[in-house]
Amino acid sequence: MDNVHFDRKASHSLSVVTLALVFREELNKDQLKKLQNLDQVMRDHFSHSEAKHSFSVTMNDTASQAAAPKFAGWRLDMANKDEGKIVDWQLEIDTVSCAIRTFAYSGWEDFISKAIKILTDLFERTELTQTAFDELGLQVIDRFHWNLTNGRYQLSKFFKPESAIFSESIRTKNAPLWHLFQGWKEDYDGRSYVENVNLSTNHPKEQPHRTEIAHVIRCVQGAEGEGDIFNSDVIRKLSDHAHDQNKKLLNDILSDQAIERIHLNN
Repeated sequence: MDNVHFDRKASHSLSVVTLALVFREELNKDQLKKLQNLDQVMRDHFSHSEAKHSFSVTMNDTASQAAAPKFAGWRLDMANKDEGKIVDWQLEIDTVSCAIRTFAYSGWEDFISKAIKILTDLFERTELTQTAFDELGLQVIDRFHWNLTNGRYQLSKFFKPESAIFSESIRTKNAPLWHLFQGWKEDYDGRSYVENVNLSTNHPKEQPHRTEIAHVIRCVQGAEGEGDIFNSDVIRKLSDHAHDQNKKLLNDILSDQAIERIHLNN
């Protein structure tokens, strides 16, 4: 694929992968208290930290009053070893959810093994393994940067135009700027999944044309008992299925040359 490159000069298009858990109930005061020193507890994984705070304002007919900010979680970053200003891994946790993401994806097995290790250490070290979650989500973002002029754009360079996901107008106009959003629900192996795919293009002036695929796979209803406590085996099983669904989608919509370029099935 001539004149195509990826984020961070990587050899593949996958830019960001996020694994998220949505808690069944908001963390209470006692649970939040266990997170207050998380920057120290997880120092072996993350080099930078920023505490989150919530704010509330009460108003009446004559005045408003802001309450003191309250601790509400953390964002922890792992910097790139060679370029300290670039983040490779990030953990976020607040009262309703927890997410681990990488900006330096090197392969599924590397990602999921490290993500589960970090999440396991988080929940075990803070004694929050009994925290239940109702939803697990995997978000995968692919980006293609292409040096071209608008007149040379071809949808078929990256995609199979005949794929059912594309509207007739996108196929026939073959224009360099377009956007598509679709979603669907499927049941599999006693669980319910919701998928959303957001396809978009952008071509800033004097910059490469960009194609982005953002795919979210959410397990919104697990098998009986799944999610009642933190269980790394459950996280792994649901995440592997979401990963398979993402590959299935990409095989369906990407052109043969794009599939080969990103080594999708290797």
